[in-house]
Amino acid sequence: MLKRLWATMRKGRLERELDDEIRFHLETLEEEFVAKGMNRDEARLAARREFGAVEPMKEAYRERRGAAWVESLWQDVRYGLRVLRRSPGFTAAAVVTLALGIGANTAVFSLVRAVLLKMQPVERPEEIVALSKTGGYHVRKFSYPFYQELEGRKDVLAGLAASGGWQRARVRMDGESGSEQRFVERVSGTYFATLGVRARLGRLLEPKDETSAVISEELWRTRFGEDARVLGKKITVDQRVLTVAGVAQRGFRGLEPQAPIDVWTPILMDAQWKKFTTSSWLVLLARLREGVSAEQLREAVEVAHRSYMEEALRGQNHPWKADLLGSRVVVRPGAAGSPRLREQFDRPLVFLMGLVGLVLVVSCANVANLLLARGLARWRELSVRLAIGASRSRLVRQMVTESCLLAVMGAAAGLVLAVVGSEVLVRFLPYQGAGTVGLDVTPDGAVLGFTVAAAAAAVLFGVFPALRSLRPVRRGGQGSRRALVAAQVALSIVVVAAALLFSRSLAELRGVDAGFDRDGVFTFALELPAEYTRPQAAAVYERVLERLQRVAGVAAASHAAPGPFREGKGSRTLLVRGERGETPQGVDVQEVTPNYHAVLGAPLLAGRGLQERDRVRPVRSAVVNEAFVRRFLQGLGEPVGRRVGMGREADGGPFFSIVGVVKDIRHQALREAAVPMVYMPARRDEAFNSVPFQVRGTMKPEDVRAAIAEVDGQATMGEQWWLRQWVEDSLSQERLLAAVSGMFAVLALVVAAVGLYGVMAYGVARRTREIGIRMAIGARRGEVVWMVVRDGLAAVGLGVATGLPAAMVASRLAGSLLYGVKPGDAVSLGAAVGLLAGAGAAAAFAPARRAAGIEPREALRHE
Repeated sequence: MLKRLWATMRKGRLERELDDEIRFHLETLEEEFVAKGMNRDEARLAARREFGAVEPMKEAYRERRGAAWVESLWQDVRYGLRVLRRSPGFTAAAVVTLALGIGANTAVFSLVRAVLLKMQPVERPEEIVALSKTGGYHVRKFSYPFYQELEGRKDVLAGLAASGGWQRARVRMDGESGSEQRFVERVSGTYFATLGVRARLGRLLEPKDETSAVISEELWRTRFGEDARVLGKKITVDQRVLTVAGVAQRGFRGLEPQAPIDVWTPILMDAQWKKFTTSSWLVLLARLREGVSAEQLREAVEVAHRSYMEEALRGQNHPWKADLLGSRVVVRPGAAGSPRLREQFDRPLVFLMGLVGLVLVVSCANVANLLLARGLARWRELSVRLAIGASRSRLVRQMVTESCLLAVMGAAAGLVLAVVGSEVLVRFLPYQGAGTVGLDVTPDGAVLGFTVAAAAAAVLFGVFPALRSLRPVRRGGQGSRRALVAAQVALSIVVVAAALLFSRSLAELRGVDAGFDRDGVFTFALELPAEYTRPQAAAVYERVLERLQRVAGVAAASHAAPGPFREGKGSRTLLVRGERGETPQGVDVQEVTPNYHAVLGAPLLAGRGLQERDRVRPVRSAVVNEAFVRRFLQGLGEPVGRRVGMGREADGGPFFSIVGVVKDIRHQALREAAVPMVYMPARRDEAFNSVPFQVRGTMKPEDVRAAIAEVDGQATMGEQWWLRQWVEDSLSQERLLAAVSGMFAVLALVVAAVGLYGVMAYGVARRTREIGIRMAIGARRGEVVWMVVRDGLAAVGLGVATGLPAAMVASRLAGSLLYGVKPGDAVSLGAAVGLLAGAGAAAAFAPARRAAGIEPREALRHE
């Protein structure tokens, strides 16, 4: 085969050699006949008769020497390019349609691959799984003691590691005055060994490490110029001084693609967490032992965890005891994408992939319609080629070649659009407030392969118009084109209905009363050095609150742990005096300063708010929310003044008095209803070294930073965000669905309308003589317009009738992704039908006006 291809490439030289050889044989025969007594002319004719037909002999030789199909294909490609060049309007319409369909699909696939499919550069990534649990925030992770206990299960595990999750922390190298915000992850000493990550320089973390750190190869290369002297240097991470022990292998930035890790620190440096037997704060990463399935591992871990929790909770009235004992273990692929992003975005992305697939089908159907119309318009050319001997298979191959050329051009343009589109899609993912999104959506081999597959789908849609050339070539085919338009409308209504449902869902969520005024509130985490004692930290916070009140534009300031829309909750056991249930109730608690609700704009409904005098220990006062009253105090009379017990032991814990009731605040997410909440006054004499602050006003963040520096030069501002943007980022899933499906809906509407316009315009051109006769015998222009528009609406109606049931099924599949809107919502489906009908009427109106403008005299001359 290679020799044949090489011969095809040397065609010119071989043709000359063939001509020379044939000439030599003819001349030799001619001389033989001359020697027998013939004259020169008779000898020449005899030689040709003896030698045989030259051209068939040449063809046979060409077949033997080269790949004839390559030559034929090259001829088809050159001819196809000439045909497409002579029809720039048709070519541009087809290429743009395919580029939009293929580009949208490739962009969404790039995001799906980055979040759900892309393997991280670890050893045998298919063996890595992430372990978590069902349940709320309190129970979905694991404690450090359980990690230590599970580590010994060598019967199902080849390795086990723990991750405390990533955060943005301030990092400063020894000898430098300034610090930088970097992504930092707390991991166990078995983390790198379990994943099979090697050291680029030095060593990685080990089980006993408490004061070492590992940096990424990217940070080492860009920040330190690959200087080996980085080993042994001191690095300060949020006021904790560690020693750089090594550099991780190139390309490894952790398992959270949206948060590329720069520094890994040991879990053991957080000594206070090691002893808590029930605190859920670790995600476990396991490597499956050979021969053990993920389901077998899940069952083993679930049994071990239940046994562990029963022993840990024995004799305790833990507020979340039922949840902890009843939680189920979940096993997910650990090295394919981000466990956190997978959990949040797997269903939305799969649904979007289905919608964009429909858009591709609509685009391909439109191109098939264009090719069908073009094939019918070329009936004279095709008839002539058949008449002079071209085979029908040859014509089909030529038309399929043209479809391939359009698909290749559309795929190339679509890939360019996908590069831009995928970067736009990434911006809909969460953690925008963190400053950067590190998700890599650069096209790779898999993305290119997907683009090729999408282009191949477009080619398949071009086969139908090509096969029509096998039938007797004649004018017609309007029925096939109408069917394609109806199919486009049917698919488009599914996409449009989904977009309307998601848009309405997002609007419903944005309209949810969160219980606070989200405008004008600036929040940040104030972090103090680790060596500060709790009384020292509390004293700094008090001075910061006092100084912030004097900053220009500040109306009020507070601090609260954890604050609105931040992960983390406090929990206590609750006992309402006189209501002694068998099982103590768990309740969420926030420790806040008296100004907290004023800063948030959360109204007081009864009693009074917290005051400075309430912060003196022992605490005797608290404020509760409406959900607390509904759940625990319903029917017990006035809540203000009621005494409620709170403590680890329900009967022996301290009691406090409810001094006020505030409006429900949705602290975690707008989708989640407000939960019972107790607001305890933050102590003035004791605090942790990191506390979220809230500031309301028109101040500038840099003025806040300067005020903090005046109070304590060692205090630093960690994560900073405006509350409105933080709330908006919590809707990242809904914004992604609404925005992307909306773009797909517009694209599907336009493509379907263009397809209908093409059918109507072609139909009017075919019926020019008929329309002229109708008008000559008295038909009014309005009647002609309605006749054409009616035909267009009939095609739309057929598509709607076919697509509406599919749209209802799709809406039910998306039911869990909606909020405040029921699947099969009549308003959304009705609006989708109206949009399709409007687009159809608009697409048919222009050809209808053209038909109404036909002059009968000219129409009668029309062939």
